[in-house]
Amino acid sequence: MKRFLMRKRRPAYLRPLLLMLLLAAMLPALAQEVDKLSAGTKVFLQRRANNLLEDTAVIKKSTFAKPQAIQGVEYVDCFISLNEGASISDLEDLGVEVNGVYDHFITARVPIGQIEAVSQLECVKQVSIARKLKPLTDEAKTVTNADKVWDGLNNGLPQEYDGTGVVLGIIDDGIEFNHLAFKDADGNTRVKAIYKPNDSSAGTGGVKTSIDGVELPGYAYTTATAIAAQTTDDTSASHGTHTTGCAAGSKVGNYSGMAPNVDLVLAGCGEDLTETALINSAKYIANYAKSVGKPCVISISIGGETGPHDGKSGTSIGYDEVAEKYGAVILLAAGNEADCTGYATKTLSSNSDAMAVIHTGTSYFNSNYSSSYGLVGACDIWNSTNEELKVTVKVLNSSGTAVYTSQAMSSGTISANTLSSYFSTSGSQGITIEGGVDANNNRYNINIWAQLGRNQGSYKVAYIITGKAGNVINVFTENNYSQLAS
Repeated sequence: MKRFLMRKRRPAYLRPLLLMLLLAAMLPALAQEVDKLSAGTKVFLQRRANNLLEDTAVIKKSTFAKPQAIQGVEYVDCFISLNEGASISDLEDLGVEVNGVYDHFITARVPIGQIEAVSQLECVKQVSIARKLKPLTDEAKTVTNADKVWDGLNNGLPQEYDGTGVVLGIIDDGIEFNHLAFKDADGNTRVKAIYKPNDSSAGTGGVKTSIDGVELPGYAYTTATAIAAQTTDDTSASHGTHTTGCAAGSKVGNYSGMAPNVDLVLAGCGEDLTETALINSAKYIANYAKSVGKPCVISISIGGETGPHDGKSGTSIGYDEVAEKYGAVILLAAGNEADCTGYATKTLSSNSDAMAVIHTGTSYFNSNYSSSYGLVGACDIWNSTNEELKVTVKVLNSSGTAVYTSQAMSSGTISANTLSSYFSTSGSQGITIEGGVDANNNRYNINIWAQLGRNQGSYKVAYIITGKAGNVINVFTENNYSQLAS
């Protein structure tokens, strides 16, 4: 494998005593250092240590990437932020499979048992478990005037715009690769390549692909025979077929997608829609377009609500790099959940001020899972600075009175048994809280995962968040199952 960074640097074991004393004197005044494990990664490891990762279909929608067993070893997708002068060989020595190399981080599959060891390497700034994302969709516009764009010369445009000569990449779950809508008028497929980042074995004609000397995970299908042999990446889903049809379905009578003549490159991720799978897929598509000398547009109707929302997540940085280096236009879903209450913010007016939010189930969750669960979901808390935040968990009764109050903490676990008077213990797994400074944006982040059994009454879970005066606190949830209430 190509070594894209410097060779190993051996630590210096001796330092002048005066320098050590000087640094020790300075420590109280220094801001908190970046945590070697992201808050979400610590939640993942804590839940794994307590055997809390395997559960019902509810947990299938967890915000964590799904562990994958490869030759008896469990791996999980991660972003690894690196210090300047880092070496891939240090990571490979611990069994890390590097999938993609970017300017400030790599995407990789990391043996779960080695995550903490990887984080302690001198070359590593932070290890962050990839979040799991989900397909998003909404009603299409009823009036688009797309026909006038296709017939541009007769409508005041310099040419016809129907996608001819452009590569359109779709990254999604549930793509029927040989759907009729992806063929031209002569019945020939417009799909030029298929990439499946999560496949552990090759189908007919599947090949490995390397970019910049690094082998991508999964398999690609680029010949006519290999493409024709592909069916779908996920037999239980069809979202990707829908989004591809909307964007690029062939003209059939009065119906078609927006760009019916594009060349299609389809990345079918299956149900494991992790951030790293999406980033690696975007890189594959953009690299393909570059190889054939055509402009590239990548459409991603997939998203998630947690994260810093400041352009500094691993996903955002990766998209920016792909767009800049390859000249690709990347389109992301937005606004599909505008009616959800998954966000809250507050600026603390004093050191004694606090932000209070209630973490509760969505209407979808309540109608499908409330008979078994009182609450399932993630809550992601971000400070505007790297100063520590703390969370106090309260259980409120129907009158809004606190019947349980935890200590203020930036890291800790509240067991199911502790809350068993309010939420049944059957299938419940408590609340896990982990905090730390994020490597990408130098902001303090607390990640909370709550999974509580059936509500024994009308109880609600509230988080009281404290910090320093002037801290701007932003709180997000994943709106599949949980939301915020004041």
